[in-house]
Amino acid sequence: MANRDEPVNGRLSKLSLLKTGNLVLIDAGRLTLWATDTSSTSSLQLRLYDTGNLVLLTSEGKVLRQSFDSPTDTLLPQQLLTRNTKLVSSRSLSNYSSGFYKLFFDDDNLSRLLFDGPEISSVYWPSPWKRPWEDNRSTYNDSRTAVLDSVGYFSSSEDLKFTSADLGIGSKRRLTVDVGGNVRLYSLDETRRTWVVSWQAFSNPCRIHGICGPNSLCTYVLHKESGRMCNCIPGHKMKNDTNWSYGCEPDFDLSLKDDEVGFIELRHVDFYGYDIEYLPNCTFERCEKKMLAEQGSGATTQSYVQVAAGFKRFTYAELKKASRNFSVEIGRGGGGVVYRGILSNQQVAAIKRLNNANQGEAEFLAEVSTIGRLNHMNLIETWGYCIEGKHRLLVCEYMEHGSLAENLHSKTLDWEKRFNIAVGTAKGLEVPLRSRASQLLTGTRGYMAPEWVFNLRITSKVDVYSYGIVMLEMVTGRSPTGVHAIDDTGEKEDRMLVKWVREKMDGSARNTSWIEEIVDPIMDGEYDMAVVELLVRVALLCTAEDKDERPTISKVAEMLLHQKSDS
Repeated sequence: MANRDEPVNGRLSKLSLLKTGNLVLIDAGRLTLWATDTSSTSSLQLRLYDTGNLVLLTSEGKVLRQSFDSPTDTLLPQQLLTRNTKLVSSRSLSNYSSGFYKLFFDDDNLSRLLFDGPEISSVYWPSPWKRPWEDNRSTYNDSRTAVLDSVGYFSSSEDLKFTSADLGIGSKRRLTVDVGGNVRLYSLDETRRTWVVSWQAFSNPCRIHGICGPNSLCTYVLHKESGRMCNCIPGHKMKNDTNWSYGCEPDFDLSLKDDEVGFIELRHVDFYGYDIEYLPNCTFERCEKKMLAEQGSGATTQSYVQVAAGFKRFTYAELKKASRNFSVEIGRGGGGVVYRGILSNQQVAAIKRLNNANQGEAEFLAEVSTIGRLNHMNLIETWGYCIEGKHRLLVCEYMEHGSLAENLHSKTLDWEKRFNIAVGTAKGLEVPLRSRASQLLTGTRGYMAPEWVFNLRITSKVDVYSYGIVMLEMVTGRSPTGVHAIDDTGEKEDRMLVKWVREKMDGSARNTSWIEEIVDPIMDGEYDMAVVELLVRVALLCTAEDKDERPTISKVAEMLLHQKSDS
């Protein structure tokens, strides 16, 4: 569908093939709404093939543009899904603009379904808690292609395979990402002239993320066409009358007093997200007492912002006890100090005391809520927070294998692991930089972009700069704030890491071994020189003085993966 998010109005619209070779869609006789931007001096033809492919080609048969390269929500037989294409659902049955569900190939060479909703985004197929091989999928084929053939057999480069229930030649079929987020293979019933489901990814649509939105319940209903029914939880109302993906909002006064708070039992319900606490074999009465006890201690009666974030609110006393009076320091930076702690449920956690004690409660909670919406395999999970008096703390997942800095000075990270860390970090940064919480992501000396020093406007490019510094540190094994070098007089001097690396690289015409000079000696020659050079050049782009010369973090991930696959 051409320009699906701003489609033609249906009146006086015209598709024209111009003599210049450009195919244009004109709306209401005046506005050019969409064009192929093609040109040719030879005569052109526009053909609609029996496959459903609309092709613009020259008289010599050269294809200039084809509709199969630009799918919307559907794949037809013989139409490829590739690394450069994706299927995006429609917003509703009557609104064909881009919806919230996407089928695409990720950077791990796997096809995935993503819910990209109004507030959160998450992968829900294949199951994110499963390893690829548990679903009989392979990450080793980087061609990233998938196709439905003419007999109803689907196969992809990751070894994902399924067949239509009416396998065989003759039936007309289509593979569609439905409005509700399910991927279904449809076959046309020629007699009834209706589309019949002949395969689907989910038999129970309630397992699809975001299908009914936050604060709602999804019920599996066999006789309904959608297979489900959505309802708001008690005390809530539908937020958007036209789309359940927006979920439900409170229909009551949020500033309730303690004696006005009650509990409701919901049977056979499991809310998506992180459990604040798990109590097996627990009665309703015991659960109620537990929550009231925590409420009395000040651990919970919080605003909707905190509830939506899905975090537990800890007391300062709890975290002080868990960290043994903040005695085991495991990390330190410009934003604060991180300590190891053991929570009451015996989970090991990283407890970060933030330096910004003057930050207001509303501002802090807004940033915590932002963090709560971040969900990515390359990001550390945040479990809770504490805001009490001047204290501002975050409780996060504990990294059992230590920090990157600790591992750099051991032999645990070979070159392949270092490169994978570089790519994984870029992928993870893509997620928080979409809605940056600036106060929580303040920097550490040596990693901070010039904008901080010169009081210039702060954008996500400051984090790109910091990423570049970390990558150089990972390649060289050296501190970003000081590298011992020899000046022209033979005297020792300290130089900043970026300057030192640039000097080594710029002198490569005279000294071809610059890579060998900067690589961490602990590597002992066990590295790929071409990949090292790639990572260094990308890191130097990230650490450009002018923020406008730095690439976006998305572009960084793309450069690393593209060049690595080519090499």
